[in-house]
Amino acid sequence: MDSKNMDDVSNLGIHTNNCGIAGISDVYFRSKQDGVWYDLNTWESSSNLAGPYNPAVKFPTSNNSDSIIISANDTVSITNCSVVANEIRVEGNLRLGRYADLDLVDGIGVELDIAGIFVDSSENVTNFGILDFLGSETWELKPNAHFFKLRNTSSTFYRDNYNGGIANIPASAVWHLRCISSTTFPSFLSANMTYPTLSFENISGTHWNMTSAVNTFSSSVGPTIKGDFNIKVYDAVHNPQSNDSITVVQNAASVGATSSPIIVMGNFNLGIMGAKFTNEKVSSPNLYGGGIDIKGNINLDFGAIIDIKNNPTDNAKSALTFSGGNLQYVHTVSIGALSTINLSALELNKTGSSLSVHASDVLINVFDSLYLTQGYLHTSFTPGIFEGNSALVMYDTTIVISPNSQYNTCCAVTNIGWEKSFVSGPIIRYIDKIEPGIKWLPIGKVTAADTTFAPINLEKQNAISAAYLGEYYPTHFSNLTVDIAQLIKVSEQEYWRVLQYSGSDFNAKLGLSWRPKSNVGDGDPAHDIEAIDSLCLAHYFNDGSGTKWRIDGYVNSSTPGFNKIGNINYGIIKTNIDLGLFAPFPSFPGNPFTLGGKSPYNILPLRFIDFTAVDIADKVALKWIVAQEQQINKYEIEKSIDGKNFTFSSSIASLKSINTITYSGKDSDVQSGWNYYRIKIIESNGTISYSKIIKIWIGKALDVKIYPTMVTDEIKVNLPTSGSQFQFNVLVINSAGQVVKQLLTNKQILNINIGSLSSGVYFIKVFTSTQTTLQKFIKL
Repeated sequence: MDSKNMDDVSNLGIHTNNCGIAGISDVYFRSKQDGVWYDLNTWESSSNLAGPYNPAVKFPTSNNSDSIIISANDTVSITNCSVVANEIRVEGNLRLGRYADLDLVDGIGVELDIAGIFVDSSENVTNFGILDFLGSETWELKPNAHFFKLRNTSSTFYRDNYNGGIANIPASAVWHLRCISSTTFPSFLSANMTYPTLSFENISGTHWNMTSAVNTFSSSVGPTIKGDFNIKVYDAVHNPQSNDSITVVQNAASVGATSSPIIVMGNFNLGIMGAKFTNEKVSSPNLYGGGIDIKGNINLDFGAIIDIKNNPTDNAKSALTFSGGNLQYVHTVSIGALSTINLSALELNKTGSSLSVHASDVLINVFDSLYLTQGYLHTSFTPGIFEGNSALVMYDTTIVISPNSQYNTCCAVTNIGWEKSFVSGPIIRYIDKIEPGIKWLPIGKVTAADTTFAPINLEKQNAISAAYLGEYYPTHFSNLTVDIAQLIKVSEQEYWRVLQYSGSDFNAKLGLSWRPKSNVGDGDPAHDIEAIDSLCLAHYFNDGSGTKWRIDGYVNSSTPGFNKIGNINYGIIKTNIDLGLFAPFPSFPGNPFTLGGKSPYNILPLRFIDFTAVDIADKVALKWIVAQEQQINKYEIEKSIDGKNFTFSSSIASLKSINTITYSGKDSDVQSGWNYYRIKIIESNGTISYSKIIKIWIGKALDVKIYPTMVTDEIKVNLPTSGSQFQFNVLVINSAGQVVKQLLTNKQILNINIGSLSSGVYFIKVFTSTQTTLQKFIKL
């Protein structure tokens, strides 16, 4: 017999044919300490489940027991023997050794009920080392329980003998597949399998690589993981080394077969130092699985890799799909964790929520298809400094948009589906060949106030590979100065950054999109043709005479033409010349681009400059300043006493001027306390927007007297009235602004002991829900 340790949890002992000994009438057993099954010191027994329990005089077996309990905090090992048992309840830790049998026979309830930890290290050697269900026996994992599979004996009976069916396994339980040897690996299933939280772990000291192994996730139907999917994620007890790396493989069962994705209801967690998931099995030819459909988050530690490829022979779709109805994230666990996600296809199909790449050093590379069906992909950066490479990276990628979207034409009359799914944040796109069409960057921005889809396109005229980074901003650029010889104005609504990311030749034609929010016209259909004809693509750069908004290629009043496709509401404007002035990554703001105009009919749009309120004799005088208001029909003043629910106060017709205009209004019906105001802006086409909210306090100060104002021990506060309907908050505040005493009273005269305070200047603040006052005194 092999004399080495059977696993990482127990040592070999002496072989016996059976650990049980027939005995007296006690039929309820429970462990009383750590030990092996065949040691009497491990057990105590009773004729009654409730006790009392006495030291056992026999070992529990199916012939002499109705209940066997592994008590909490106890570890019981079955080593080098054969145990036949029923009704085992694991509250502590039960470990089945490499050369041991555990045969379960039919009892009254669940034969193996695991509420604690069960470790299966059986290996089925020399007729020993197996867990066997002899008939219709069942087993069950309770919530938060742990099951460890350490070796390659079959896992089929774990699936087929689960109480009520394997689909009932609780998500919070954990199924550990732990590799402890470089020559044998734990078995697992894919077909018709449901896991709780599933954790792949390696402490063998060598790479657990499934790329050419027999045991992989291999079937036409991928398993469902009800909890988290962990690869190389450990608890605090273990300290994994870099050579304990793991490559988990999912593949189709045979050449030409399809494979549905692994469904992960929780998070997908890849741990430190060599955790990888791939859907490519090395064979002849290679076999490709269907990818992963994840409902939770992806958490990546240093060096983690997700690699999902399409089958090159049949082009079957294999994707990383985000379909959770909740907000999902891609996180990096450690600062500076350089992690990579390589995908043939990325699919976003979320109902009413988003995916956020909330990570500092994650590359999400999409090589074939980006399926944008529903939901928004948020990428992010710190202004001025990009967080590593946390943008989405697209190579020769086909963008597949929702079927009812007008995305592929980008100039449709209606906006059906336009804003259902796009990238909100930076996106990187590689272009490495000449194509007659365009390469899209499906970008926009989702904010609390608005959702705007604003794609751009690039078209290279040579085959030199180059990568560009693009991002959209739904606000005007910080500087709106134009070269008046070339432009009248630029958009005060939006701008784009397009940067050189990598490569050597960045010359390309650039196209920007417009939509109703862009306001390229003034709302008068008679002016639409001129408004579109005079629309320009503006670029903020320095031509040697200062940095301003200009037109690339403008020479001596000769303006290069632009290719425009669309109508007054939707369209694309593209340069007819190559642009070579893209700013290098990661410069900020990076020579931005926007829509510009050479006609007063290009609105681009209303500029709301200022909005103020002043109290004049308990009346509120309002003033607001705007510019370029040609498309505005009227302004309505709205008021509120809570800052949330607004009502109409008055309206003023727009002068429809291109110049800066000041408007004023008055509210004579004010309330004591805070009064809130906003301006409702109604455009000629019916579009409604709002100004910022401002507030102003109306009301007399509280009539409060304090005395003496120079005091050593006690100060008196005379409040304006008494009665239970008035509640006064009284604060004593030191010169640093700290509250040193606080009281709530309805009395008219209040005595406050300040003897314990240090000498210095203090204030008494008295306030109600609508009024306040502040008075000073000196503590001597």
